[in-house]
Amino acid sequence: MKKLLSLLSTISLVGVMANLVVACSMKVSMSKPISNIKTELQSLLDNRDTPWTKQELEKEIVNQGFDVEGGITVERQLTNRSLGEIQHNWIFIGHGSVNNDFKYNGQINLLHKIPTDTTQPISNIQTTLQDILNSRTDKPWTKEELEKEIVYRQIDGKGGITVEKQLTPRTSSSNNHTWRFIGHGNVDNAFKYRDEISLIHNFSTNITEHISKISTKLQDILKSRPTKPWTQLELQKAIADAKLDIRGGITVQPKLAPRSINPVNNTWTFFGHAEENPKFKYHGKIDLTHTFLVNEPEHISTISNDLWKILDSRTDKPWTASELEDEIVLRGIEIRGGIKVYHQPTIRTNTTNKESFKFVGMASDKNTFKYNKDVTLEHHYETIIEPKFFSIPKNQQSSLLKPVGNEGIKYTIIDTNIGKIKNYSKMEFLTDQAVVVVKAQGALGQDNLLSSIYWKQPIRIDLNKENNRKIKPEEEWLLDQFTTIPLLNANYVNYNGSASVKYGYTWYEEKGNYHLQFLTRQTVEQRGDPVWMLSNAINFGAEFKLS
Repeated sequence: MKKLLSLLSTISLVGVMANLVVACSMKVSMSKPISNIKTELQSLLDNRDTPWTKQELEKEIVNQGFDVEGGITVERQLTNRSLGEIQHNWIFIGHGSVNNDFKYNGQINLLHKIPTDTTQPISNIQTTLQDILNSRTDKPWTKEELEKEIVYRQIDGKGGITVEKQLTPRTSSSNNHTWRFIGHGNVDNAFKYRDEISLIHNFSTNITEHISKISTKLQDILKSRPTKPWTQLELQKAIADAKLDIRGGITVQPKLAPRSINPVNNTWTFFGHAEENPKFKYHGKIDLTHTFLVNEPEHISTISNDLWKILDSRTDKPWTASELEDEIVLRGIEIRGGIKVYHQPTIRTNTTNKESFKFVGMASDKNTFKYNKDVTLEHHYETIIEPKFFSIPKNQQSSLLKPVGNEGIKYTIIDTNIGKIKNYSKMEFLTDQAVVVVKAQGALGQDNLLSSIYWKQPIRIDLNKENNRKIKPEEEWLLDQFTTIPLLNANYVNYNGSASVKYGYTWYEEKGNYHLQFLTRQTVEQRGDPVWMLSNAINFGAEFKLS
């Protein structure tokens, strides 16, 4: 029995020892679940907003000290796309075990969200936006209209593109507005475009076109005359004949330039007048050059007949130098400045007038004028004057008709307003006139009548228009100076006395009207027996005529 118990004890001891030996020979892994560093690994992923590669991510795990190389590996499984981002699904695998010293075991799935920008630069649709602006040619856009049109044409959603108008210069006939188009697309919204672009909207409140649109047609008109220059009237007529616009819609002006020697280049400025009258087609202006061959300047006497025709076209009044220069241009004889006109001393009579003008050609090697030298021509014309009739008012006659008695002097002034012209050369009293001298203390009979002068014909006075002076009644020295034409001048020996009647006249201008003053001076001088009375020389109540 004892032997049996002893044997059993030995067997038990051996078993315990065997278990102890086995236990001492087993290894225990020190790695931790990789889920313990889930937050840290997620932060590592999120540090980059661009995709990771497997090699980059595993290298960064080592660089960040999560584990040594090979301790943690990664595998990318799924890629998901959603609005504004891409999602990469990464599996982090810890390789820690009883057979190595890696820190982590197990695996974990983490999501890397990568933001994506699907917007385009707004410059990609520059042409489309410009087409919207250009679709309106006759009036400007408003901010609200433009933004609404962008949505209507499905270019972007409401609010995706906004616009702002910038300040731009403005003219009377056409306008240009600069618009800034701003795209509001980014990774956080569904708008399509980003950035901004500025575009110009050209429009016209006038549907007319700039005259440069027909520059080719205007140049063709100039070229149609290859051997001689155009005149202003001829060129404007050619434009009207070509029906480029209605008459008056396009006018031209020559531009003076340094003279060129064969070929000659004349520059013309063409003006469109649509801004002044909406019936015309074109606005603005343009300079075009007419190139042609010409001969050397001619002596101006070669066009004497043409100049005479201008002078003779006015038969009833004189020319001025400036009027003649205008007419020379109007008739196409020369362009402005090519012929200067100078008025020479004038000879004039009552009705027939003669005046001389010197025409000087201004051609030189510095201009393109056609004529040189000078020629003097005469202009003859007749002045036609309608006669004008006047009479002395009744309230003036009583004082004017008073005679001069005994010894004394009587002056009279008739002042007549004849209006705004004074082209009169003579004055006539239309009724019979008389001067009577009577001796003292006698009745008006034959014995007492010293002198009697009676005119059946009207008195006619030739007027000198240069007698310019207004005379007042009290200015006797001036009356003496101007009353120099005698009607009566008699000495009476028997009575030792004398009597005289003289007259004269003056012109003056006042408040735009010309006045004629008719003046008389009646004188009685007594040296013995007195002379009783000298009657007025003129019947001042009669009518008179200016012609």
